[in-house]
Amino acid sequence: MVATLLLCVLAFGLYSSAHAETITYNYYETGELKNAVYSNGATVRYEYDLSGNRLIKGISAGAPGISSNPTSVDFGQVVTGTTSASRTVTITNNGTVALDIESVDITGTNAADFTKQTDTCSSQTIAAAATCVIGLVFTSQEPLAAKTADLQIASNASGAPLLAVNLSGTSYANNSAFLTITRTGTGSGTVTVDSGALAWNGLTGTAIYAPGTDVSIMAAAASDSRFISWAGDCLGNSSPCAVTMDANKSVTATFNRLTDFSGTPLIGSLPLTVRFTDLSINNPSSWLWNFGDGEGSSSENPSHTYRTAGAYTVSLTATEAGNPVTMTRSSYIVVTDCGNQSVRLNGAYYATIQNAYSVAADNDRILIMALEFSANLALQNETNVTLSGGYGCNYSSNPGFTILNGRLTVSGGTVIIENVIIK
Repeated sequence: MVATLLLCVLAFGLYSSAHAETITYNYYETGELKNAVYSNGATVRYEYDLSGNRLIKGISAGAPGISSNPTSVDFGQVVTGTTSASRTVTITNNGTVALDIESVDITGTNAADFTKQTDTCSSQTIAAAATCVIGLVFTSQEPLAAKTADLQIASNASGAPLLAVNLSGTSYANNSAFLTITRTGTGSGTVTVDSGALAWNGLTGTAIYAPGTDVSIMAAAASDSRFISWAGDCLGNSSPCAVTMDANKSVTATFNRLTDFSGTPLIGSLPLTVRFTDLSINNPSSWLWNFGDGEGSSSENPSHTYRTAGAYTVSLTATEAGNPVTMTRSSYIVVTDCGNQSVRLNGAYYATIQNAYSVAADNDRILIMALEFSANLALQNETNVTLSGGYGCNYSSNPGFTILNGRLTVSGGTVIIENVIIK
């Protein structure tokens, strides 16, 4: 009785659709039926008891799915009384069995302003991974109006029987005036208007007005920034700024960071000395630099030498009247390996100072890169040599310092040390 009931449920689930099914049979190596796979995604698994009777061990059925591309449609700005270009919404069955789409409707307060031009989805069955399309246009008779509606697709999709695609568009009269506002600068902030609505796309906002409309534009800086000035059809640095929309107007609002800095060079070979410059606009009285390699400075405009290859994140905290503001630039300084070894003597290159010293002749000058050497150095030859540190990769100049992190012992000859710091 149990087996008969399972077969009835199976028959109903697999054959209730009016669409023909294809069945694939798979067998065990011994020849018995292992499973039956139906084209709608359902699978029936079989096993056998000790008497050889076939038993149904499981029924797994697939499910239809639904998705749209795009998930929303903005027709943009359209002249009143005209029709927009057609936009297409593609519906995909992302399930494993057939998707039955019952209806495709446009609903909402402004549904009459949006029209289906094409519809290959309504009352259709969409196979797994297959698609159908809906073509739409936007037309509005009302000037200076933002319109919205929903494209609703009713189906048998699992978990989403009613899929909604948001539709939007704005109509405007032929003589309407456009206001375009652009945010710029190193900082951040918001720009708002006292009438109309700004539609933002990144750092640019637009609004449409009836000719002659007076508009106040307000700028508000973020906590780490300051509003600097207007440009274009607004001038000065006071907020709000007033414009009369007797024509298309364009306004730029500049916001700069309270704390800011620059460095030069930003990329180079080991050892790399970078000059940092404070560009803060909050008149700081103290500075705290973090160069990203464990070193820092409290100078206003420091220089720093990077002695290991890598990408370094640099930050500056500038404090004015007890108010610290931090600016961080990620991977700001990039230091690459040098093609030359770190010590040079008479045109030849050496990996260590000790190696170069061991072959130095009297009155030789050993040139050393502005790196940090962690080793003891024993000078015991009866020669007079000069250790000249602080050189760059090409040894053309030595503006920096070499750091010797170890013990220096001189037991023979003499040594002159230039631009070398012994820790």
